[in-house]
Amino acid sequence: MSSYLNFLTLLNGFIKLIDMAKATITFTLPEEQPDFHDAVHAGDYKAVLWDLNQKLRGKLKYDTTLNDSSATAYQDARDMLHELLNDYGVTLD
Repeated sequence: MSSYLNFLTLLNGFIKLIDMAKATITFTLPEEQPDFHDAVHAGDYKAVLWDLNQKLRGKLKYDTTLNDSSATAYQDARDMLHELLNDYGVTLD
């Protein structure tokens, strides 16, 4: 199971709704240190995916040296990234 799915499973198991505007995530450390790390760095993971998407977009839009085969490969990679984001219900907005 991917780290992201593990994180979601843990998140669903540990969220305690305090009220409609707040949520608390609880981890038992050190046993759940990797999951805690993933939760703390979720924004970093999102930033990496956003940057990757922008780099692929930039290559396709601005790199005039790309041949058709390379352009197709970059577009396929970007399409796969978007498909995975969609499959996991994640947006880069």
